[in-house]
Amino acid sequence: MCGRPADVQAQCPECGWVLRSPLRAGAVTAQLREEFTSRLRESQQALDARIVARISRDPGPYHNHIRGGAPDAVQWAVAQQEARLDAGDAADEETLRARLADLVDRLSQDTPVAVVEVNEAGVAVSRAGLDRFGTPSLDQPPTRAWASLLPMLADTKEELYFQLAGGFSQLDRSAISDRLQGGLIDPPHGELIDPPQGELLVICRPAGWQILEWAASLLAALPGAQFLRVAGLPGRAPAATVLASLTTEAPLREAYQLMVATVDDVSGKVATQARQIFAPGDVPGTKSRLSLRRPPGNTEDIALAIFSAGTAGDGEPLALYSVPSPPGIEFGLHAVLDGPGRVRVTAPPGAKVRAGTWAQVRSEIPDQVDLTAGPADLVCAVDLAGPVPTVRARLRLVRSLLERLTDEHAEAGRLRVSVLTCTDHNFERGRESRSVVRGTPLSPAPEALAWFARQSVSKMTYLEAAPIEDLLYEAAIKLAGARAAGRAARLLIVGSRRPHPYPRGIDRVQECPYHYKWKQTLRQLVGPAGARCVAVADAAPNDPTQAAMWRALGPAGLRWLPDATAQLIGEDLALLARHTQRIPIPLLNTE
Repeated sequence: MCGRPADVQAQCPECGWVLRSPLRAGAVTAQLREEFTSRLRESQQALDARIVARISRDPGPYHNHIRGGAPDAVQWAVAQQEARLDAGDAADEETLRARLADLVDRLSQDTPVAVVEVNEAGVAVSRAGLDRFGTPSLDQPPTRAWASLLPMLADTKEELYFQLAGGFSQLDRSAISDRLQGGLIDPPHGELIDPPQGELLVICRPAGWQILEWAASLLAALPGAQFLRVAGLPGRAPAATVLASLTTEAPLREAYQLMVATVDDVSGKVATQARQIFAPGDVPGTKSRLSLRRPPGNTEDIALAIFSAGTAGDGEPLALYSVPSPPGIEFGLHAVLDGPGRVRVTAPPGAKVRAGTWAQVRSEIPDQVDLTAGPADLVCAVDLAGPVPTVRARLRLVRSLLERLTDEHAEAGRLRVSVLTCTDHNFERGRESRSVVRGTPLSPAPEALAWFARQSVSKMTYLEAAPIEDLLYEAAIKLAGARAAGRAARLLIVGSRRPHPYPRGIDRVQECPYHYKWKQTLRQLVGPAGARCVAVADAAPNDPTQAAMWRALGPAGLRWLPDATAQLIGEDLALLARHTQRIPIPLLNTE
């Protein structure tokens, strides 16, 4: 019948065949033999149909494995009912998924989980745990196929399934048992399962398949193992696949944060700060947007370092991307959560995995920068009097600076510029009070640039001094309210001669007709107004007194016109970044 060795029992516990019955008197007739043979064939047919019913809803593909031929409708219905009884109180697919989901929910770095499924393909092990980012990780070695565990089983699918489900009457049961014990449990070959360090769940699926039940029972006897029998037919998604989907679709356990930089507008000190982009409980598909800024003057790629909340800034991030420097200062980071540990950057475009480490990126972040990260007001004060080639060089330098700043500070209100120009004082009687300063109010850089582009050279009428004090006075008025408005104050002075003094000194240089005291005004600019003042002189004066005056006019930077460039002046003004002070990560946009 079923191939189980007979023992002292009167009836086989597997197939129900009567092994021992009361003796009957008389000879064994042909009729008795025929009745026995008929009863045996019916029992064999019923047993084989029952085995097939464990495998399939359609007995057609397995007719040649059913002794006695294909069952009729009534016999097949009985076989299906008995197959359901074989599964007993086995769980369903919904219960299996809930059980696996519960394991994933309870994962911790200290309590990994091993799930072993015995199914029609073989024995599969999945080990799940949490990495240091709190992300579920899954290790799934190749399935141990039945061909390697029990090489005596058939090669063809239908016959293999029939044998696994219980149709192995021609096979040596002891050999099967020994091979399972040696291949699954006993060393040195039975190393499929490491000694459990956390939870161990053993799954038998489909329940009722005899060889599967044997193998699963061996594994379920391991210390601390839990056993789950799952009813159904072959062909369902393996438990390993379900477990993988649960780990990749699980809600976040910890927040994900982007590392950004902040720059103190007064001191220029740089600090890093973690800003949340995804919250605990966010599920795959969640989208996030964060408003960021590119440090002015930075045209190189920007690093996007994403950490879990528990590891922000320590060690390596869970993701390190590089994006091309956006054309504008402000930009939005758009990210999509594809699953635990998987963040996809959709904007800015061109994001790619960054070569190198977070430690390398962090080492490039300066402690302090001469850079204005916030809004700023800039006054460019230019002396238009002098030799034509020299004045034209002054104009070219300032135009080049304004063009560069227009590109770098394109967003409205970020940078306001006023351009002031002066011509020489006229000391003829009655003309001293005429203003020699012209200019624009603080306005967007393109407007100031358009006005400045129309300026031309003026004749020099006084060789000893220029109305630099007038430029300083007007600049102080324009920049007086910058600090209170949360804006950085910046002043650029371009010329060649010293300011007019007041009162007149021993050098007999003409005093300022408006009685402006340039040193006092400069102290007001640098002090209460907090202005950063930069100067460009035509050439280094031979007179030490003149040289000292120009150093005083440019406390934040003094350059000589032949060597000055827009980039250098922008760096001195802290409106463009020095290469050595580049900030490789984005700034947080607080506006």
